[in-house]
Amino acid sequence: MRTKRKGFAIVLVAALAGLIFLLGATLVVLARLQSASANYDQRVRLAREHARAALDMAVADLQDKLGKDIAVSFTADTQSAALAEDFKDERVGAVREPYWTGASDGNTTSWLVTQALNGTTALPTGAAPSDEVELLGEGTVGANDLLRVKVPTEAISMKGVDGFAADSARTIGNYAYWVGDLGVKASYAWYDQIDSVSHEPYVIAEDEGEEIYFAQNRLRQATISKPGLRENQNPEPGSPSWEDVVDSDDPVNSARIDSFVNDFQFRHRFGGSGTDERFLVGLDSSDAEYYFHDFTALSKGMMVNSSLGGFRLDLSLLEPASDAIYIQAYKAYSNFYAAELASYEDFDAYTYRLRGSSLGVLPVLPAISQFNLNYSISFSSVIAGPSELSISVEATLELWNPYASAIEFGEGELEIIVDGLPEVLAIWLNDGNSEGGPDFVLKDGNLPSALTFKISSISNGSKRMRAGQIVLLSGPLGDGSGGVVYELKSGGTGLTRGIVYSSTVELVAPLTHFYAKSGLVEDPSTIGINVKLRDGGTDLLTYNPQGFSLSKTLFENPMAVTPPRFGFSWEFKDLSFPIVDTTQLFNPSLGSSVLNAWEPNAAAEVNVDPVFPTSGSALFGAAATVDASESDFPLIKLPKQAFTNVGQLSVATGVRRDPVVPSIGEADVSTNQNRFFDQYYFSGIPKGITNWKFGDSLPNAIYKPRAGISGFSTDSGEEIFVHGLFNVHSTSVDSWAALLRGAPVEKHPYWKDILPNDTYLFMNHPLGGEDINVVVDEASAPDVDSLDAIRLSLKKNAFALSEEQVDALAELIVEKIRGRVGDDPVNPFDSLEEFVNSGVLQDAIDALDEHVDPSLRINPSWVIAGTPAEFRQSTILNLISGILSVRSDTFLVRAYGDAVDPADPSKVWARAYCEAIVQRTHEEYNGPAASLADTERKFEVVAFRWLSPAEI
Repeated sequence: MRTKRKGFAIVLVAALAGLIFLLGATLVVLARLQSASANYDQRVRLAREHARAALDMAVADLQDKLGKDIAVSFTADTQSAALAEDFKDERVGAVREPYWTGASDGNTTSWLVTQALNGTTALPTGAAPSDEVELLGEGTVGANDLLRVKVPTEAISMKGVDGFAADSARTIGNYAYWVGDLGVKASYAWYDQIDSVSHEPYVIAEDEGEEIYFAQNRLRQATISKPGLRENQNPEPGSPSWEDVVDSDDPVNSARIDSFVNDFQFRHRFGGSGTDERFLVGLDSSDAEYYFHDFTALSKGMMVNSSLGGFRLDLSLLEPASDAIYIQAYKAYSNFYAAELASYEDFDAYTYRLRGSSLGVLPVLPAISQFNLNYSISFSSVIAGPSELSISVEATLELWNPYASAIEFGEGELEIIVDGLPEVLAIWLNDGNSEGGPDFVLKDGNLPSALTFKISSISNGSKRMRAGQIVLLSGPLGDGSGGVVYELKSGGTGLTRGIVYSSTVELVAPLTHFYAKSGLVEDPSTIGINVKLRDGGTDLLTYNPQGFSLSKTLFENPMAVTPPRFGFSWEFKDLSFPIVDTTQLFNPSLGSSVLNAWEPNAAAEVNVDPVFPTSGSALFGAAATVDASESDFPLIKLPKQAFTNVGQLSVATGVRRDPVVPSIGEADVSTNQNRFFDQYYFSGIPKGITNWKFGDSLPNAIYKPRAGISGFSTDSGEEIFVHGLFNVHSTSVDSWAALLRGAPVEKHPYWKDILPNDTYLFMNHPLGGEDINVVVDEASAPDVDSLDAIRLSLKKNAFALSEEQVDALAELIVEKIRGRVGDDPVNPFDSLEEFVNSGVLQDAIDALDEHVDPSLRINPSWVIAGTPAEFRQSTILNLISGILSVRSDTFLVRAYGDAVDPADPSKVWARAYCEAIVQRTHEEYNGPAASLADTERKFEVVAFRWLSPAEI
């Protein structure tokens, strides 16, 4: 028994000893785990510190290279071979890292990636070395290797590392960063917000209780309002295709996109399960990955002058002190939209009242294109003896509304006053000739030196001339003697002659013929006259024709012509009209074949018919009726709503390439008017008394006030951000295609019933251009250079580009950008003026017009260059120039840091990745600059997050 107890004690002691050993071992393990955990945490913190240091370096790099207003940004893909292929596809001649961001100040170019300590970081070639780190990988852009980004790393070394000699520098980690340019991407924030614009002149009208928004609908054809990224119906596995998508019936771009403070917030919510939680209906995370380099939820920018520095001037607010600040003709033109409205009944019912230049704006006047004044000479008897000699007048007037909008006379009457007429008339009877003295001389007030004609209506009592209308008016109506004003009307009924002289003369022999001469001069064209256009007693315009023609005045057997007559014909070929202090607005090359096409009929006994009863030779050489005809040409645009971008000023120049001032938006380096794109913009902020209040939507709805302000100062450029600013250095085919799809035809109530569905609207004259649309059947196109071709060219204005045409044009634009910017040395666009003058857009259009597939060509062969029917680069700029820039202000930065074994730097202990959105702001960096060119603005980190390796 005692022996058993001894054995139990031994077992108990052994068990206790084992327990104590196990406890000790556990404590050792725990101590080691705690030590390892502490070491790991320390190493992670060290890696994160290195990553944050890399982020700070990236922000400092941005501030240094892109802080100034005049600095520009671009992507390395501009250095790729000039091919039209998208960067999501395999390409020959592509740079190894197409998504590196370049920065240029006009002298030096830098790449905004990890800067080598010796400052020589260059665009890489060949295979990526093993020490490069991937900062854009499968976790962000999916399985397409072409979309990934690698950058070089830089080692971090220090002395005094524990376990090593104090003077031995050891590598403790590495850092890297990449700055991604969000401005070269198309924006998810582009969507139709026009209905939120309600200030004058966008107030609604009502028709039988239904609200009508005609002015807002016009804005849709002048403002980029892409309805959102589209629903992807049939994506290829792993590679959704933009060409495979169609419009979603659901609203896609939620207004909440405007409130995003960062891009990755949007990506995090991209593929939410519930419809109410999704920002883009019908799309999932694979779409976000595939289009990572094409689209962004955040690309805010400022309206700065990249050419000179400082903010662009807001032409919606600016009152010019001199022509040097803002050309007065343009200012007056941009104010046209504030004219009195006559009616909202229909799109073309926007009628302008006649007005002269005294109102401080350009006049709105019809043009007198021809004026014929006929003197009729009659004898009551042709036998010898007393005969009653009567002289009467008849007039024919060709009046033309050259505008692409209707004009109306208002309550008054339009008066045509002709003064400076010759008061002397010599008549030779029978064998008399100009060598001998005349038989009769009328002078000393016998003939009036001035005549007045009035126009009470155009036709059927209407005082309204529709766009481009030509009317032929004749008169007088009733006897105008005794000081009564002669009336002119359309049509040939009820016309009489106005007697201006009557007396009894003695015929010494029977009258067989006579010869008359006006003013006792051989050349009647030396007679100077004035033709005044008046309204309600107010002089609107004075025409001073340089000469006129005199019809045949030798009449054989006057009884055969009842009554014998001769006349003066003034044809105002130069149309001294209507812009004050400017020349005419027509392309001079059209003048010889069109404007001067009217010629008198030289074979006629009397070459100027005093009355056009139904038709006759009219302006532009075509048969014209009193009610107007296909000869009608509206050439000059009058804006019907506020401007949304500077490109729309190109319509102020009519159809000329060298108009009142050089044409805006054309590739003509001999002019400097394209500086307007760098110097000015239109906010659409209304002036004067209005219901609009600060914070309400502007016509260009992507212009929004920055946070923290309560109103605009003298110039709104200091207070607005442009949501969706687009950098013209973009080489994303899908971004450019999205931009060109900015005005879907189906979004326009007027055009959707006229132009084909699934097409995209472009207009040379976007400011009310619904007035002059002509849809041309290409199967019955006119002969090249024919008058029919000219007529159609001057009337056609709207373009409906197909999905295929837009895609092909976007590809060619990218090709031309790569070819232009990729020249050696690196040659980015330093200003929007340089971009426009380069003709990149025009070159793409020209290339498309030579495409092997005729269905993709835009300009038919019959289209006359320079007319509204020609699709040219200003046609594109009319739509998109309000959001263009040569630089970006919003960037996505990814940074990397690691911690390595100082004894073996190839052994990485910990890695860290972070991401930030960096925004350039209005605040000046380090205070006011010495000059505009030195103006530098502060970059701020507006969002930050840590990333796991799987999210890279």
